[in-house]
Amino acid sequence: MGFAFRNAWREIRNNRPFCIFYIVNLTLGLIGFISVDSFKQTLDQKVEAESKELLGADLAIRARREITSEELASVRNVLPSNTKEIEAVDFFSMAAGPTGSSRLVKIIAFDQGFPFYGKIETKLRGPITGDEKNLIHERPFVWIYPELRGQLNIDLGEELKIGETKFIVSDLIKEETGLSFQPAELAPKVFISKKFLEKTKLLTTGNTAFRNHLFKLPLDADLEKTTNAITAALLSPEVRVYSHQRVGNRAGRLLRYLSDFLGLVSLVALFLATLGIGYLYQGFVNNRIKDVAILVCLGAKKANALRTYLIQLSILGIAAAIPAIVICLISIPLLSQALSGFIPIELDASLHFPSIPLAFGVAIFGGWFLALPSLHKIRQLHPAELFQESANPSPLSSKSSLLFALPGIFAFWGLCLLQSDSSKLANIFFLSLLVSIIVLYGIGHCGLWLLDRFFRKSSLNVRLAARSLTRNKNSTITGFLTLGLGVLLLNLIPQFQYSLEQEIGSNTAESKLPKLFLFDIQEDQLEELKQTLQNSKKPLQNITPWIRGKLIEVKGEKYENFVKQDRDFQNPGEQRRNNFRNRGFNLSYRNHLLTSEEILRGRMVTMNYDANSSRPAEISIEQKYAESLDLDLGDQIKIEVSGVEIVAEVVNVRRVKWTSFQPNFFVQMQPGVLEGAPKTFIGTLHNLDPDEKNAVQDLLVQKFPTISILDVERTGRKILEIVSQMTWALQIMALLSILAGVIVLYSLAREKARRQKRDINLLKILGASFDDLRMQVRIEFGLLGLSASVLGVTFSSIVSFIFAEYIFDKVWAFQLSLPIGIIVGVVTLSILTAEWATKKVLMEKPLSILQGN
Repeated sequence: MGFAFRNAWREIRNNRPFCIFYIVNLTLGLIGFISVDSFKQTLDQKVEAESKELLGADLAIRARREITSEELASVRNVLPSNTKEIEAVDFFSMAAGPTGSSRLVKIIAFDQGFPFYGKIETKLRGPITGDEKNLIHERPFVWIYPELRGQLNIDLGEELKIGETKFIVSDLIKEETGLSFQPAELAPKVFISKKFLEKTKLLTTGNTAFRNHLFKLPLDADLEKTTNAITAALLSPEVRVYSHQRVGNRAGRLLRYLSDFLGLVSLVALFLATLGIGYLYQGFVNNRIKDVAILVCLGAKKANALRTYLIQLSILGIAAAIPAIVICLISIPLLSQALSGFIPIELDASLHFPSIPLAFGVAIFGGWFLALPSLHKIRQLHPAELFQESANPSPLSSKSSLLFALPGIFAFWGLCLLQSDSSKLANIFFLSLLVSIIVLYGIGHCGLWLLDRFFRKSSLNVRLAARSLTRNKNSTITGFLTLGLGVLLLNLIPQFQYSLEQEIGSNTAESKLPKLFLFDIQEDQLEELKQTLQNSKKPLQNITPWIRGKLIEVKGEKYENFVKQDRDFQNPGEQRRNNFRNRGFNLSYRNHLLTSEEILRGRMVTMNYDANSSRPAEISIEQKYAESLDLDLGDQIKIEVSGVEIVAEVVNVRRVKWTSFQPNFFVQMQPGVLEGAPKTFIGTLHNLDPDEKNAVQDLLVQKFPTISILDVERTGRKILEIVSQMTWALQIMALLSILAGVIVLYSLAREKARRQKRDINLLKILGASFDDLRMQVRIEFGLLGLSASVLGVTFSSIVSFIFAEYIFDKVWAFQLSLPIGIIVGVVTLSILTAEWATKKVLMEKPLSILQGN
């Protein structure tokens, strides 16, 4: 071991330029990996805090009826000790102002201590947390949304009648958290103390108020285990269990996309961190075979030579990991503080300490695994080869190469599983890369064969470039594989960035979102309302009928039996599915798709329904709702609308962009079925400044007092803030992947140019001019870069589509400019880097080839 260590240290000292470049390359890759991992952990913590604020608790139980004492006892029996509990009730009711005008409002009646997490931001008192004592629990006070001031002609200090009790308006709500079970509310909220709820006499028999029991668990409690235990303890499907992780409907889907995306970025950064160094070290070992042969001739054992290079890899790995960790330890918090005033997301990022041993492991063992095929050549080495013209042993067979690559392959698979929050994500990513490698390898061999045949009669420079590629087959295939995979990964992250930005609507300006939602529009009011708003030059848009239905049967099975089948779900995905399974639901009909809708499979519903036909009505169903009910094309459900049963068949499955704030529904019926059913209409108003919005609301209150008005600007602003945060994070992650990819591309071009130093000098001896050699280098690396980049972006698009299908809810959009830009950039970078790297060689005198290495 002493000899191996001394020899390894001597190798490092004697090959300082290579070792420095290896360390710098690996350090930059590890910085990207550690930074992404730390950022992901910080974002996960932010997502968790956000979801807790949305619910206002760690978990809750919720029912549209009184939760019995027996049910509460069964829940409390499985809760950890020292769990805190409060109750809140929410429901819709009419509220009347001092002038007698009334409005539909959502009433939140809460206990002292609400919310456990987050705060209620008011105009006069500022932020109010659940820990603070407040007069609202001592006197009949009420907090209201600001838009109710104009709608009810009410102001601070005046009385608001709720049920049979009058409450004094003591403050206005600016922002609030807790009980956010819906992405948007259908009425402005008012908050009262639960102590005064009974006096309103609104909770009579038959009232459909939601009863909520909120729980704050001890810090060491297992949320998932507790949630599953409560779910098992509750026998009635009417009582639902919500952990804070399941409640983030307002942003949960978007943040889940981002979390999965960051997991993917972490895997890409990890692969890029090892991709370049593997190629570099393979070239280094091949270049040192002659020195190893000399050592063997002098009596050294091959095992000592192998230990030498393993120790060398370990030293270089440690030397790369230490500065990477130190730089991240210092730079991540500083960068987080420096950017705090310029970015839309609040970050308190710091080094994720579990990343430290992982970084050392990747730096050391990753080098070992990647070097195995090259190091195996040392075991095949025969001293007699020293006296041959080439000191390189015969190349490994395909079977041997695969055999010695297997440990690295399985190690990377393990790291994928370790780094990803989803085993499905990790497995698809790993298999995609593995299949891409195999296909690229086959294409590379076929491409070299075709290159040799079709360029034999080309110009001299093209023939020289083609022969250089075909005669250095192993080097060319290795470079082609590495460059192709690098481009695949380089294009993958920006492609996902573009797809997710299209899905979350980051390109949707705030002005495109509706300012007001009008609902409870009666049929006999619709034409007059449209004319009134048209005269005010504020036309009513997205007019959509709203009909209430009830599920009777699903695929021929009674709804009650269908719900009981999946009562004992344990999988989080099944829990999310169960959230959609409500017997009552809203539906509509329309003869066209909105811009926020896209048919994933099936056909558009027919525009005419024949009531005399025995065929079922046709429906379009949203994809998540279809998954929750296990529905697909051709499946049938039975719906009851106002006492009339309707059999409907699924003819298409839609994807809906809910962040568009357009009136979308889970179920859309074909025209001609529901026109005679009792219904109301909803519509939206756009492009209103604050003064115009107030004027329109005053006009509607005077002429149409029964129409409910919802100011969605607050909810839209919150969604846009989340979208802005996501967009920024996506852009930063894409930039990190591009920087890591550029480093890999530079490493590949530089190493390939160094390997061809001997061939270039031989051509000079044979009379090739400087211009001829430079043109050969340009053509050779241009061909290599072009073929690898074209195939890389092609495979990247395929892989991104596969991920969209199985991971990202079919969120996929192709951006043509991105792959074109990457192809041009990679080809240009390959040519410029190769020319820069070979410039010194091209300027050398041919005599240098006779002076050894």
